[in-house]
Amino acid sequence: MLENRDLLEQAIWWEPKGGTSSSWFENWTNLGPLFKHQSEGHTCHIMRDVEEFLNEEGWNYDEMQNYVPEHVVDHIRNNMSQLKLVNQGDKPWWTVTSNGKFSVKSAWELLRVKENVCDDLKHLWCKGIPFKFSFLAWRIWKGQVLQYSRN
Repeated sequence: MLENRDLLEQAIWWEPKGGTSSSWFENWTNLGPLFKHQSEGHTCHIMRDVEEFLNEEGWNYDEMQNYVPEHVVDHIRNNMSQLKLVNQGDKPWWTVTSNGKFSVKSAWELLRVKENVCDDLKHLWCKGIPFKFSFLAWRIWKGQVLQYSRN
């Protein structure tokens, strides 16, 4: 699981509500973690949470510009301007599914390496053919059926 953590964390968007997300290491802008967007004059401030840029009235752009690259501030201004600080924890959304809920299946689909489908195999695995016949045909095709001989 740890080998895939970085890739899977990129698929989580933290909707700012209470501002409890790390401003540098969690994806709260939908641009990915901000430490990947560092530029001249902006250094990674580990202890900053999103709540330091957000209040009950909305975003504090003046404070944000001291710590966040300008293109990120522009992105927040253009796409996230309606957010306000509320008394809740930030909400995680799994961006791989349409409903925002995590599933093992969607994580597997994100991680697995898909190979090209072999046209010959399409004819082995068809609806209506009993599984045991498809499986036997597949084993024959792979050369994994042992020859039986009577002595």
